[in-house]
Amino acid sequence: MDQPFEWKVFDHDRPPDLRQRLVSRGFEAEEPDAVMVLDLQQVPPTLLEPVVVDIRPILERAQLDDVVTVEEQVWGGEFSWIGERLGDHLHVPGYLSVYVAYVGDRPASSGWIYFHGNGLFADLWGGSTVPEFRHRGLYSAILAIRVQQAIQRGYRFLTIDAGPMSRPIVAKHGFRLLAVAHACQWIGTPG
Repeated sequence: MDQPFEWKVFDHDRPPDLRQRLVSRGFEAEEPDAVMVLDLQQVPPTLLEPVVVDIRPILERAQLDDVVTVEEQVWGGEFSWIGERLGDHLHVPGYLSVYVAYVGDRPASSGWIYFHGNGLFADLWGGSTVPEFRHRGLYSAILAIRVQQAIQRGYRFLTIDAGPMSRPIVAKHGFRLLAVAHACQWIGTPG
């Protein structure tokens, strides 16, 4: 089908050497993420306070350029796929909310949240802050606005795949570790 493919291997998956087996068959294992959850009935008060940072909702596909700008500055590489994927998802009613924090008129931090119908869980993605704007509370403000929205919409839990930079921040805000996961990307048949 010539499509990208990812197999997420959790630390509790069986057989225990599944990740190594996938790598030997043409997958590339990425650095692990901490799969974490927050019970929205036990949210720390700091996440419920009014957000005073300049955070704007992204409502149109063209506005996603600011998200791409943040992601490329943080992670390097090319993130144009965000415009297509998130742009399509923005048009599904109630499915996705995207936010960008600005310093002046510069996009400085971004993150999005997916809502899954009448389920109990909403998912946090993309939380990133441009290095020169770190340690100003922007990541936590983007986190708070998404937590508040999930509560308003009646969700019980939030999940996040937290990398090494995000994990201590979300842990400080009450997220608990569920599992460790390795994303394994299909790169083709090993040579």
